[in-house]
Amino acid sequence: NGKVTIATKDDVNFNSVIANGTKIDNTGFSFVDAAGTKVVNTPSITRNGIDLGGQKITNVQAGSATTDAVNVGQLQTAINNVGSTTRTAVQTNSPFAYVNGAGEILLREVNSSGVVSFKKSSDNSLYTGTDISISALHATDPQTATPVSVGNVAAGKKDIDAVNVSQLKGALNVIGGGADVNADGTIKSPTFTINKVDGSNETKGSVSDAITTLNKEVVKPLEFSDDSGTKIERKLGSELKVKGGATGDLSDNNIGVKADTAEGTLNVKLAKDLKKLNSIELEDAAGNLVRQTGSGIAIMPASGDLDKIVELNVNGLNNGKNKITN
Repeated sequence: NGKVTIATKDDVNFNSVIANGTKIDNTGFSFVDAAGTKVVNTPSITRNGIDLGGQKITNVQAGSATTDAVNVGQLQTAINNVGSTTRTAVQTNSPFAYVNGAGEILLREVNSSGVVSFKKSSDNSLYTGTDISISALHATDPQTATPVSVGNVAAGKKDIDAVNVSQLKGALNVIGGGADVNADGTIKSPTFTINKVDGSNETKGSVSDAITTLNKEVVKPLEFSDDSGTKIERKLGSELKVKGGATGDLSDNNIGVKADTAEGTLNVKLAKDLKKLNSIELEDAAGNLVRQTGSGIAIMPASGDLDKIVELNVNGLNNGKNKITN
């Protein structure tokens, strides 16, 4: 048809290509002027990345993956949240976390008005329960299901401070009875032995039980009985009156008390030889009296007739006008 067709190969090699103010060479893509020099403040793409030259990226969809870019709308929301909400989350290296009664980890949020709220870390749902506390997290697996030890705890001073094992041991030493903290952290119960009034022993494993048992023994009364077996009881601190009925001067060393260990009694006995007595007065059923003093003996009839009184003293015998027979 008399035509000549000129074309390039499908795969060609050029040092650079400049077309309508753009340039592609082995360094990348850029916008250039008529002399082929890169225009200032224009985007470019090189092996080192994308340089926007101070220009915007527009119409960016909201990112969802961790490596996606975010748009201004997402950034503005994040900034607003920073200004209005402070969230306390549990990080990998956090030793403690907020938890509810079921052991679920919670996130604490405080909005711009100072209102505190909690959300579950598992699904970010609002938690409205009041059973919230602070729990230690497991060192290698941040969770609250497995108990862990918290070390280097200073001795607590206030009522609401934590206490350490040293303080606990001090408290157990005050209790006594061998109470202690075992190697596994459990408490070794004390042992108290009460010696009872009946001679037996009873062992208790708590202070309250020991005091209760001891108190029962202390309040048991003492029992006293007379020769007829009549008993009276007196508790500790109460008064027991022992009466003899005598008035005036009393003698010494004429009454003795002898213990009978076999019977468990204290026997009160009168001496066979009475000493340093002022007088002895005897009276029979009829009312006749015999009175003996250091100066003599007087026998007084029940009739009260003074002429019939018989007296024997150092001066002799006054027979009271009575006969001396036989």
